[in-house]
Amino acid sequence: MPVGLVDDIDFEKEYASIVDIQRPGRRNGDNNIPPALRQVIAEEAIVNGNGSGKELAELFGVSKSSVSAYKNGATSTDSYNLPDSKLKNHVNKVKDKIRGKAHSKLIMALNEVTKDKLQTAKLRDIAATAQAMSSIVRNMDDVEGEGKINPNNFIIFAPYVKNENEFKTVVINEVG
Repeated sequence: MPVGLVDDIDFEKEYASIVDIQRPGRRNGDNNIPPALRQVIAEEAIVNGNGSGKELAELFGVSKSSVSAYKNGATSTDSYNLPDSKLKNHVNKVKDKIRGKAHSKLIMALNEVTKDKLQTAKLRDIAATAQAMSSIVRNMDDVEGEGKINPNNFIIFAPYVKNENEFKTVVINEVG
């Protein structure tokens, strides 16, 4: 368009082709997600499940893999091993809040398992209760990041097979 005086219609048309004034928020290809939005998406995905977090992410044009990264305190899948400290702290606070609620419900449930109830229960119910209690104990002992050891280690050695050429040759004279 040549430089000079133009009417309003031509000006608006040219201006709209240069500047995207129709769409508020992030522009196509813009991957700079505000930290507050990352926190909201991560919290939504943790509290209400991945589906809910992914729906929210779609509204803001965030990829599904980014939602997974946010849930782990990272700003992208490339930074899983180098989490953002503010996002990681927010994610930990959300998880701690959930753990606190679950812990209080667990204590209430454990208080309902009394000696009298166990003595009158069926063997099948006692076994299920014992299994559930052992799972609880195991989960309580497994503190995040502290010595997670896989007790199932399988080491398989393949036997070394010698070739015939590797053996010493012994010549025996036959008498006969």
